[in-house]
Amino acid sequence: MRRKFRSELLDVGQENMNRLGLFACRAAYEGGGEWLDQLIGYLAGNLALVRDFCKNRVPQIQLVEPEGTYLAWLDCRELGMTDDELMAFFSNEAKVWLDPGTHSGEQGSGFMRFNLGSSRSVIAQALDQIEAAWKKRNA
Repeated sequence: MRRKFRSELLDVGQENMNRLGLFACRAAYEGGGEWLDQLIGYLAGNLALVRDFCKNRVPQIQLVEPEGTYLAWLDCRELGMTDDELMAFFSNEAKVWLDPGTHSGEQGSGFMRFNLGSSRSVIAQALDQIEAAWKKRNA
């Protein structure tokens, strides 16, 4: 059982538990309710920003509404790019780092994952850069 547990930890990159992490975990479970409520509200605000961006600024990107995560899946298939071209567009032209949907398997082709767990100003800046790169590409 221990070998199986260790194998699972290695698979998700958590091979070493540290004391600070254990104390933080305990504190979160025992007294983090208010913080969690605030975090959920903040993440909802970040999601609303991305939702508005997709709807009004670059409608070729469709938001897949998250059901319980801080990762927003962006359907970029209407941009007309291959997965390699998408990665190059976001990283080289827009200067933002999104995870390709293909990290989750072939069914993620044409999708990018946008991490909502950041400050609102960073999210807004990333969206501005994506819009500017898209406009420049289509000028």
